[in-house]
Amino acid sequence: MTTDHEDILDTLQITSKTKDSNGNMWVNGTIAGHRFDCHVWRKDRECPANEMQTGRISFLRIDGAAHATVALFDRHWKLFPKTKAAADIAAVFAAGLADHVLPIK
Repeated sequence: MTTDHEDILDTLQITSKTKDSNGNMWVNGTIAGHRFDCHVWRKDRECPANEMQTGRISFLRIDGAAHATVALFDRHWKLFPKTKAAADIAAVFAAGLADHVLPIK
């Protein structure tokens, strides 16, 4: 990760992690003043075209001020990041935040 990504990552606050019966995880929290919801697969998927660059994030919603959604990825971009901050946050997730949240065992 770049220094900018590390600065954003330093703001990460995870408020909840919920594992499903397959070991995948829903993660909620805040990062860089935005709220996020994210689904992380426990391992790389066989169809990475439906996941972000890491192949482990299948869902990411980033909400900005007043809880307005500023980016939505649900197996593909349904709403591309609307702000530079949302784009930077999405880049942090794509750069490997899944490994930080749910390391591959």
